[in-house]
Amino acid sequence: MHSQSGRPKEEEEHTAVEKVGEKYRCNVCGNEVTVIKVGGDTLVCCGQEMEKVGWTCQTRRQYRRFSWCHSDIIAASLL
Repeated sequence: MHSQSGRPKEEEEHTAVEKVGEKYRCNVCGNEVTVIKVGGDTLVCCGQEMEKVGWTCQTRRQYRRFSWCHSDIIAASLL
């Protein structure tokens, strides 16, 4: 059986939980999870692997550029 990427499911990369504090979201129902204990496996909801979400370097840079004109508290919380 093939996935949406066209590769066999056995060759799909899996996003294993790596550390406490990581956040994941279900792309079907919108359920969100924050990791409090690492088990090393992947998270599944609605029959699909959950997507890891969070700040990327580019997103963080864009937000910093925007937030400097607001309050120092918002900018400091991103550091």
